[in-house]
Amino acid sequence: MSDTSPAAPALPTLSLASALRGLRREGLRADLLESALDVDGLGACSYLLADPLVLAAAEADEPLRLLAGPAALARALPADPLDAVDALLEATRPPDGRADPHLGFAGGAVLALAYDLGRRYERIGSRARRDVPVPDVHAAIYSGGLAVPRGRTPRIVGRPSARAREAFARLLAGGACPPPPFPPGTPPVLRASSLDAEAYRDAVRSAQAAIRRGEVFEVNLSRRIDLDGVDPDALYERLVALAPAPYMADLDLGDGRRLLSASPERFLALSPDGRAESWPIKGTRRRGRSPAEDRALASELLGSEKDAAELAMIVDLVRNDLGRVAAPGSVRVRNPRRLQSWPTVHHTVAVVEARLAPGRRWTDLVRAAFPPGSVTGAPKIRAMELIDRLEPVRRGLYCGAFGTVGWDGAVELAVAIRVVVCAGGSAQVHSGGAVLLDSDPEAEEREACDKARALLAAARGGARDA
Repeated sequence: MSDTSPAAPALPTLSLASALRGLRREGLRADLLESALDVDGLGACSYLLADPLVLAAAEADEPLRLLAGPAALARALPADPLDAVDALLEATRPPDGRADPHLGFAGGAVLALAYDLGRRYERIGSRARRDVPVPDVHAAIYSGGLAVPRGRTPRIVGRPSARAREAFARLLAGGACPPPPFPPGTPPVLRASSLDAEAYRDAVRSAQAAIRRGEVFEVNLSRRIDLDGVDPDALYERLVALAPAPYMADLDLGDGRRLLSASPERFLALSPDGRAESWPIKGTRRRGRSPAEDRALASELLGSEKDAAELAMIVDLVRNDLGRVAAPGSVRVRNPRRLQSWPTVHHTVAVVEARLAPGRRWTDLVRAAFPPGSVTGAPKIRAMELIDRLEPVRRGLYCGAFGTVGWDGAVELAVAIRVVVCAGGSAQVHSGGAVLLDSDPEAEEREACDKARALLAAARGGARDA
């Protein structure tokens, strides 16, 4: 049962990002899952979490290791890291651990799953270099936190630790002041790109050659840009301003590593009664510089046969993924294609839903659908093999997933796109898109630039069109 303590009507002088920094300055391990924009009903509530009960991580090809928490929990954890997280949830779940249906997450795991977790479940090769050491699975189990529903009163939910509760109470009482503005800093330095413009276009052509040979129908390619001299705190606050999204996050992955997100895409949602959804996104146009240009670009996207074909292929892939663990006859496409407009781009999105078969758990659902089909291609396994060959570096957390698995059984995971991974003053920004037989390599390279624009602008501290 959630503790829905009365609270002040808002956080009037303190942004959630600033509140997060304040918690961390107090020495509390803390994470933020922020819904900065509500589109199609996504983004109803933000969560500020501090002082976890348990921290655990699985580095590349290793089992899940307990990093903090009762030592007894480490005994006989299952070999599969998702099953190990599930075992930790079972061991820490309170007898009455249920969420408030209006506030959602009130205790359980905050997860970050790297794209490369998929290598544990499918043989896709290992040509791409692992040069950024991030965990395949990171889990922080919280007993409660501060829920900030859009347009409603923030509340302390669940049973946070005494230290966390005191810190949240100070925030709600207005007892904390925002830190001073960020001083002007030196703009970060672009160090390298995994694929320059021409190399990216060549990769697109190689993917098209594989399509002509009948190996795949679609391949999702990406490239990585490396930056030095990045301040992750300042970057995240600028990201909220430049590219608000329902799945924003600032997650502490340990060892100075941070995952910053402005993701628009729901990977998987699972309700406690077993209803599952996935919202794949395919098709992108930049926002126009005038209302007329903006409408024209949205109309162009909706009228594009290529973009419609991209989404249709991924919808079919997602249907197959969900069908591996769904009750027979329960998989359906609730909405095959609709427009979503974001501050920096237009997208088209579909909604696929299913009901879990009896005896199936959230771990089965994630394994069946991971990594997200919208960031791989179709057929998925062959597309992932080509990605490993055409992209010189591993994706790490990019194109993986992050979000929550509640003690009540509810799951909300976003696709880790529009993300920045920070460590030791450096940062990595990925972007890309789907390649079809009729793709234009020049247009694909421009699309990758469009998707990275807001992230790079936030890193530089300028306007999004900089």
